[in-house]
Amino acid sequence: MRQHRGCYTHYLASRVRSAIVHELLFASEKAMKLQDLQPDATVRGILPDALVTVVSVEWHGSDAMTLVYRGPTGKVADEILYRHDEMRLEIVETGRPWSFDGDGSLFRLVAEALRIRLAHLFDPVLAVHTSLVDPLPPSDHRCLRGNAASTAVAFSSRR
Repeated sequence: MRQHRGCYTHYLASRVRSAIVHELLFASEKAMKLQDLQPDATVRGILPDALVTVVSVEWHGSDAMTLVYRGPTGKVADEILYRHDEMRLEIVETGRPWSFDGDGSLFRLVAEALRIRLAHLFDPVLAVHTSLVDPLPPSDHRCLRGNAASTAVAFSSRR
């Protein structure tokens, strides 16, 4: 008897959804504060699709600051930041651009979900192969035509 894998697919999808919801719920705990901006820190969110390096910080009260930064091209610029800007900013640790220190079990979960999602490219009849229904055995077309013809004759002769 074949094992039904449809439930496993739903299980993986629910695990991925719960991991995403968990990250969204607890993102506020990881949100940076303006006080975290120090010289030589690398920040994402000031320029679109680019990291900037903090040159200096000047506070204006407790809710606003002038941030002087250096962009990826080396050009120095400044911007006034307020408390509501904290959500779009993220301090990035400097180091290797590709590191392998992430959560391995979460990676395996997402990789398995993507494998199942893309399985139809390898096996177009995946639903048949993973279900409990066994497909009809291969048969000769002449037999099918003969059975269809005899069935049609049987229905027409009953009238």
